[in-house]
Amino acid sequence: MPTLLRGLFLFGVRVFGDTLLLIRYSSTLFYSLYIMENQHKKIANLQLHISENCSDLEKEILTAYWEIENNEFVNSVKYIRETFNINQSNLLNLYQYAKISLYLHCEQCNSYEKNSARSQSAFKDHLRKVKRKRHYDFKCDHCIETLKQEELLEEKAKHEALITRLKQAILNKNWNNLNNFEKSVLKNCLQMSFYKLKRHYGKILGKGKFINLINALDQIEQQNLIVLERDYRNYILNFQYLEVLKQSLDDIIITKNLNESSLQQNKETNELKFKLLINSEKHHPDSPLYAGTIVFKERIVIEPNIEYTFGQWERANDQLYLTMIPTSEIEKAPEVKSLFKQPRHIKNHIEDYFKHIKNDF
Repeated sequence: MPTLLRGLFLFGVRVFGDTLLLIRYSSTLFYSLYIMENQHKKIANLQLHISENCSDLEKEILTAYWEIENNEFVNSVKYIRETFNINQSNLLNLYQYAKISLYLHCEQCNSYEKNSARSQSAFKDHLRKVKRKRHYDFKCDHCIETLKQEELLEEKAKHEALITRLKQAILNKNWNNLNNFEKSVLKNCLQMSFYKLKRHYGKILGKGKFINLINALDQIEQQNLIVLERDYRNYILNFQYLEVLKQSLDDIIITKNLNESSLQQNKETNELKFKLLINSEKHHPDSPLYAGTIVFKERIVIEPNIEYTFGQWERANDQLYLTMIPTSEIEKAPEVKSLFKQPRHIKNHIEDYFKHIKNDF
């Protein structure tokens, strides 16, 4: 089949060797249809349509604009403007009088779908869809709609399965599988927004132990009592639950007195303190200088990417005392000032107070 742009204009009609087709699209507008060589196995029936209302010069500009060889445009827009002395605005206006129609192969259903382009950039977009070697992403409208429906059905099935798990967790009273601290967090989840929940436990736990709240929320979600919303970094953004869970608020019983301020509910600390005892059984140069056994009374949590401050002090009998604590906890230590540095009127009030309470001892 002859290639586009190899012919002459005769009486306003475009001739390509022995190929010439005139197609009437309406009662007033004629298009010349030029059959072009298919240059890609996934593109079929490539055709150029030029309005017969165009002048001979306009047809020549448009055919030069649409000349293609080896899937590439022969003439750039800059070349067209300079060759035919036409400005960008007039060239853009001319695009509406010509278009390329083509059929793109959909591998999903092994069929061809008709598409069109009125500019080189639009045609290149179509070409990019079928030229990728590793990933062929063109899908016809029918396949796209089919995939959307399948995804919607899959999401609906997942949502229904989630609702079933949440309802079953309430029937099974899964909150009984939580410890006291986690139960307290769950009860507060049912009464606070996530923003207020973070502020509430931020004041109680502090920066160093805020991870306890995150761990508790994870445990509650594992019991299918809440659903956590996370971002791409896996940070918690919010939580959701079934409204019916609020009816069981009074059934979530904490088995012993919960003192949040002292953090007895989770029996955890982020401070490490113990003595290093002299090894009295050191009979070999390679034996450790300090040795012994230790039993911790509570769980000690050392978190990654947290700055810790450590120190070591000498004690009696050459023993050592080692301590390690998050630096942020030191920053929250109370500021102590000598009474001597206080203003006189404050010192007078304090001294009067001391005199007054002395009689109570």
